[in-house]
Amino acid sequence: MTEPVTVERDGHVLLIGINRPAKRNAFNLAVIDALGGAYEILGTDDELRAARRDTALGLSLLRPGSALHGPARAPCPLLVVGK
Repeated sequence: MTEPVTVERDGHVLLIGINRPAKRNAFNLAVIDALGGAYEILGTDDELRAARRDTALGLSLLRPGSALHGPARAPCPLLVVGK
């Protein structure tokens, strides 16, 4: 079974990917738990300055409500955390 969330480091940035393409990267309890672990890493590692949440496998994240109202006109930032 593949991990529902991927976590990688790119210098001082923690890259957090959602990896549930069959479910269009919808959250479930496993994803929420894994995201909690990723944010725990971000909160306890003094070398990390920010996090970027992205999708794994090149899937695009939809803006909330876009399935009902059409795509966003401009990309909206997913997450930026600074210390």
